[in-house]
Amino acid sequence: MDTHTYCKKQRAFAWAKYYEEINNGVVVANSINNLMKGIDIPQHITTEFITMADELKKMYTCPDCFEFVNKETIQITYCGHIYCKPCLDHIKTNMKKCAICRKTI
Repeated sequence: MDTHTYCKKQRAFAWAKYYEEINNGVVVANSINNLMKGIDIPQHITTEFITMADELKKMYTCPDCFEFVNKETIQITYCGHIYCKPCLDHIKTNMKKCAICRKTI
């Protein structure tokens, strides 16, 4: 086997290993995402988020209806996006994916 053929085979093998590692990472990420499906953010984290937003005088709007969310209506998805409760309930029952990042809710 000449040097050129050997190098081509080594390069092909290296790329195959690279894609295998990427695929393994995707499988692990999908498994973690599947485990987190349907898990709501704990209430104490939402409360802490609201407190920080109040201190910073930051107003958040729902990306679905563009209304301001308040302490009573704020909902945070596991992927970290903020919705009002009616919109998130609608998304969970109908679309089942975050409207921002398309992760399964």
